[in-house]
Amino acid sequence: MSIGVCMKTKSALPRLLAAFMAFSLLATLPDTASAYCKGKDLRKSISKADRAKFAQQAARVPFSKGIIWEARKGDQVIHVVGTHHAGDGRHRKVVADATKFLKNADLLMLEIRIQDIQPQWEAMREDGRALFRTSGPGMSQLMRKDLWEDLSFRMQLYNMSPKQLDRIQPWFISGEVINGDCDPFAWNRTKGLDARLERVAASNRVPTMGLETVEESRRTIAAEPIRNQVRWLELNMQSKAAIADMSTTLRNAYFADALVEGLLIMEAFMFRDLNVSRKEVARLQRSHDKYILDERNKNWMPRILARKEKRIMVAVGAAHLPGEYGILNLLHKKGYTLTMVDR
Repeated sequence: MSIGVCMKTKSALPRLLAAFMAFSLLATLPDTASAYCKGKDLRKSISKADRAKFAQQAARVPFSKGIIWEARKGDQVIHVVGTHHAGDGRHRKVVADATKFLKNADLLMLEIRIQDIQPQWEAMREDGRALFRTSGPGMSQLMRKDLWEDLSFRMQLYNMSPKQLDRIQPWFISGEVINGDCDPFAWNRTKGLDARLERVAASNRVPTMGLETVEESRRTIAAEPIRNQVRWLELNMQSKAAIADMSTTLRNAYFADALVEGLLIMEAFMFRDLNVSRKEVARLQRSHDKYILDERNKNWMPRILARKEKRIMVAVGAAHLPGEYGILNLLHKKGYTLTMVDR
């Protein structure tokens, strides 16, 4: 089935593309996300016994702590920095710590460079077909009827007709249905840690390169099974859970070098207000993580390993560092010796 993108659809794409880029951690959003994120730290609201359990779970995850790591193999040294994409005054300390290595680096590798976002964004804006599915059941067939009707109404506010919505990739509009103004993964193009490190590289004449393009990121994320995408979308539409609390928890855990613990606590609170089993939430989270994190990490590794420079810095979202398929463990499997940098 071929999907035509009419002018009416194109008028909706700029706003929706911003949502896509935030979702894939490549957004050029205004500097407002952090202002909305004034929730409570959920780590402080749970019992000491539960906190200990989360800490134990986190400890079983490879490379669960740390923002800056050194990977050494032969005469090559790679400093891996886990970034937080949104603006936060606490970035100053992380920037200072990372700059000690970055100012003498031969190359800085980022998820995507700021200078590359706009032209790639424009290319996708001109060809919206990349965001539509050309085969398989439509959204109207996969979603619960009342939720489909609600979503159709919402998306008409973006000039997207039900016919066009029926064929869109569900993950693409997930950011538009979350109940709340606080996005825990929002990208800030001026104040996020990625952007700050890119400016440090420029001031020290350190070359930079991106690990992926917007299209490559889109293609990887879109590979998630469609029914999982739809289920995730439905839960986000229904949940009234405090997204600001979860965002604040993640932020504070990140700056405490304990992001994995924060992610585990966030998952435990996620969709608690809905009649959905924790097993199902965990299943969906694993599916989500596979395509947002793991598969992209695997795609990046050949590009990292191909570099011959002696001193490299890799700066990517902190959630990409830990885990079996995290950047750090993938480097470890390739013979690099990993050491967490004291801060």
